[in-house]
Amino acid sequence: MSRRSFIRVASRSGGKAAVRGRALKARLDRGIEGVARVGGWVGLCALVVCALAWSLGEGSDDLVRWTVLALLLSSLIGWNLINRGQQLLARRMPRYAAFVLFFALPAVCGLAGWLEGEVARQTGFTPPHHPFWWFVFWYSPLLVAACALAYFKRMAWPRSRPHLWRALGVLALLAPYALLFAYLVLHLRVDALEGPLPETLAGLGRYSMVVQLLLAYFVGNAAE
Repeated sequence: MSRRSFIRVASRSGGKAAVRGRALKARLDRGIEGVARVGGWVGLCALVVCALAWSLGEGSDDLVRWTVLALLLSSLIGWNLINRGQQLLARRMPRYAAFVLFFALPAVCGLAGWLEGEVARQTGFTPPHHPFWWFVFWYSPLLVAACALAYFKRMAWPRSRPHLWRALGVLALLAPYALLFAYLVLHLRVDALEGPLPETLAGLGRYSMVVQLLLAYFVGNAAE
């Protein structure tokens, strides 16, 4: 086989793999989004009930746990909205660029973070101050922020004038997700979650690992 033919075949195979990868992710996202949408609205309703209970002075350890669980569920709405923002951005660029930006690079960053020690040994890139590790840490959070901003702009300022109430509504729906994202991914101090979230996860017992895996998917890898 000539070199040109080999390159053509390799390019065709790579293109098919990219198409299959996008199609698989699209099917997975559609199924998960349906479940997340229902769970998110259930969680938001539960969060409102918990807020009413707090306002009536019904604070207790059980109420703290239920509030945290409601927050976790209601954050699924924000995950859905960020996915819609990703779709808005993806429509404005070539398919291969969208595949690289929204799937390949987040996956590579996640894998590099997981295998940090081995990657550092093989490349000589010393974490955490080498620019490579800055990219690995910040790429996904910045991508999530860009997707959230794209959805916010689409809803709050679609044409020539802003829609104030719609903007406030979108911010309210994104707030639970943003709170968890800041605490779990950016490692910012959020006093309201410092004790209650670890205690709630510990109280879930054997289900704690499942919940933490779900958090890693919905919060840690939102834009992948």
